Amino acid sequence: MLTRVGAGIAMGWGGALGKIVTSVGGPRPVAGGGFRPVREAGAWLAPPSVSGARPPRMACPGRLPVVSPRPTHSATPGGAASSHPLGDVDARCVATTTADGRNTIAEPLVPVASWRMDDLRFQFDSSFIRPEAADEFTLLAVLAKEHPKAPITLFGHADPVGDDAYNKRLSGRRAIAVYAVLTRDPALWEELYSHPHGRDAWGTRTLQLILEDRGHSPGPIDGIAGEQTRVAIKAFQRENGLTEDGVATPLTRAKLFRAYMDGLCRDAAGEPFVLEKADFLGQGGDGDRRGDVQGCGEFNPVRLFSQAEHQRLQQPANRAERDRENAPNRRVVALLFRPGTVVPLAKWPCPAATAGDSKCRKRFWSDGPTRRTFQEQRREYPQTRDTFACRFYDRIAGESLIEIHAGGQGKLFMEIRDALGVEPLAGRGYRITPLGAAAAMFEGRLDNQGRLSHAGVPSDDYQLVVDGVAGEHAALVLDAAASEPQLRFLEG
Repeated sequence: MLTRVGAGIAMGWGGALGKIVTSVGGPRPVAGGGFRPVREAGAWLAPPSVSGARPPRMACPGRLPVVSPRPTHSATPGGAASSHPLGDVDARCVATTTADGRNTIAEPLVPVASWRMDDLRFQFDSSFIRPEAADEFTLLAVLAKEHPKAPITLFGHADPVGDDAYNKRLSGRRAIAVYAVLTRDPALWEELYSHPHGRDAWGTRTLQLILEDRGHSPGPIDGIAGEQTRVAIKAFQRENGLTEDGVATPLTRAKLFRAYMDGLCRDAAGEPFVLEKADFLGQGGDGDRRGDVQGCGEFNPVRLFSQAEHQRLQQPANRAERDRENAPNRRVVALLFRPGTVVPLAKWPCPAATAGDSKCRKRFWSDGPTRRTFQEQRREYPQTRDTFACRFYDRIAGESLIEIHAGGQGKLFMEIRDALGVEPLAGRGYRITPLGAAAAMFEGRLDNQGRLSHAGVPSDDYQLVVDGVAGEHAALVLDAAASEPQLRFLEG
């Protein structure tokens, strides 16, 4: 955040941590990422020319145009993906500490797309990713193709049940598991396998699920390394040129993990979808993968129960209902940023994915403890915008369509009038069809106010056709609790 001070400008990171920094003369990332106050307000030095001569001073642009594809939303039973509509963004003009002293433009860290994998794609209370998650990885592959060279970062989230420290670590392990699949890093899965965390113990049951998926049935998925499991391991070992001893050694596990990842993570054409470390926001800049993978624990739920609901759902007989109602909170989110975005890791506020939560708490809003408290009314992030305790995550992810439609469903609520916006097109038949992954089609007749309403609609792109009206029109999914319809003025 920049604040004018007299005739100068002072630079302060504050809540604006995680900037993208590019030279005024082009999109090349500026080394260092340090900043110092600019001596003269409104005057900015352009970078020197190839000859070394420095051009005249130039004005800070103030706003930077952003070209973004039209918003798209695709949903699967276990997740969703969205491209975001973006307009111009504020530019922040600051000076660097690089040797040639060239000035820079710092742009806000704003996602251009987002993706979510829901809790049901993981084993219960575990970081192991189930075979059904292939659909969600395909969604991400499509999104990455739509936004080439857009750096990615992952955030794991848990529900507000249980111990903060436990949930922080579990959410980080889930984000690491996704990162490992995307980068094809079996060694990271070996760490998760070999170092259990509470109930997140992969063990023999996980290996049985992988063997079953790879076409080598281990018999019942019971977590017992019996004879059928050993036979399945031998078959896999034989297929992969390993010693056939029926024992899941580290080498056998590495081969198993890699084969499973290759089958799990493919694009829409069925080809392997693989990312490099350089494709992530932190670019693997440190051993803890900061900037690439974060574990947010239970600090940023999209749903918080009322006090009465919380007390009722804490009863042992209601635990299953509690877990179902909390499901939207348990998720891994990917945010994609504009190509060329870089962050100085020294300024990145999030701790390592599996570290403790003390640094997370330092990033809370001033009312963070209140946000985390169960209050008189149930709160849903898309409506109340007060359930994320972390101000950093709230600022960069709060407008992402994935978090706004965190439950994966919303409402179609529209009012159709004539071209002048006066008369409702009452009684007309209509049909709404999805353009993306959603399977449902909605049809009916407009009421006497020219309105239509459908709840529980998967987030996606839809087209609307009204009887007697030429052409096709956009139909947007609103928040589930939307109380006002979208207005559409159509030639009647």
